[in-house]
Amino acid sequence: MTIKPFQAQFSLALLSTAAAAVVAYLAVEAFKKLYMVSSEVLAPVAEEAGQALSDVTAALNGNERIQATAGGFYLNSKYVANDGTLSNMFTESIKAMHPDNAGLLLQIAPYGKLLDKYRYLIDDAVNQAAIDSGQ
Repeated sequence: MTIKPFQAQFSLALLSTAAAAVVAYLAVEAFKKLYMVSSEVLAPVAEEAGQALSDVTAALNGNERIQATAGGFYLNSKYVANDGTLSNMFTESIKAMHPDNAGLLLQIAPYGKLLDKYRYLIDDAVNQAAIDSGQ
């Protein structure tokens, strides 16, 4: 009877395959978690590096930043996080557009976070008249 040794070999092969599958699954999950953590940690660094590269490239190509003729800007919701935090790239761009914009941002979002009483300005024009009107 050669069936019993065959069954033992089959069971051993099945067991080793199952163990390899579990190890592979755990390895994939570990790498996925490592990727997620590193993405969260590196995102701010990548944003700053991208902005610096953009500035250098623009300077080398002779491009200048857009300058507005009057203070004011559009507060796009894609640059406002759920907790009211404004994107650093957005705030720096808006400040560079016109000297008065820094003061407007300071009124509505001190410390880079939009005050609740100014949430009505999201997806709307922001200027001194809009701030003073209260909506």
